Amino acid sequence: MVNTPKAPSSAQNEYDKVLGERFYSQEAKELGKNIFKKITSVGESTKLADIRAAMMKALSEADDETFAKLNTEMEQAKRDEKNLGAKFKEIRGANKFETIVQAWGPEIRDLAYEVAAEVIKGTNVALQNATSGEAPKRTRNAAAGTEKGPTKPAQKFEIDNGKGKKAILVMRKGLSGPGSDEEAYKLLGFTVSADGKTVTPSTFKYEDGTESPDAKRSTIRAALLDKKAFKGFTITEIKE
Repeated sequence: MVNTPKAPSSAQNEYDKVLGERFYSQEAKELGKNIFKKITSVGESTKLADIRAAMMKALSEADDETFAKLNTEMEQAKRDEKNLGAKFKEIRGANKFETIVQAWGPEIRDLAYEVAAEVIKGTNVALQNATSGEAPKRTRNAAAGTEKGPTKPAQKFEIDNGKGKKAILVMRKGLSGPGSDEEAYKLLGFTVSADGKTVTPSTFKYEDGTESPDAKRSTIRAALLDKKAFKGFTITEIKE
């Protein structure tokens, strides 16, 4: 029996619509993504993803013994997850949402505190970065005695899987982790860690069978532009 994917809720449709609108600032969108991740990652298990990454490593190293052991672990983990899913249905069937919230009152309250703090900090950053209609300020290079213009905005690219699903990849500078572009990584088949700092797997295969040095944004962009990996996917720069 084929499982029919559940249709997105009206709340999810509205969330996706807001993320796609250029009217909203990138800072606001990042704040929304962080809050969504914080709530949905509560109790999230990465066991299957971890085992899958270890299996890929064993396979690349031709370690058949480890691969076989991991495959057994994977089957057990899938059974455990299936049993857990049945348990969830049992809990949902026997209790109203309000009852569950009341039962986990202190934990829900702590989560609310964390989300509220995230909103305050994120909103503060967004307001500090907001302009008031004035021309961008120019900074002076003390060493060279010359003025610099405003920082060039990060390049944005739209990734399309060819089947109707798209995601935005932003070529951020600095120490921004992959969690900032979680939708793009997920679309390409990666799993982003709960803290948003790493992805699994940490590399990917090129069409010629060789392995990429990493899974950084720049490496992925180059592979897509040169059509050296991610068959069926396309990437297009978003001009603003």
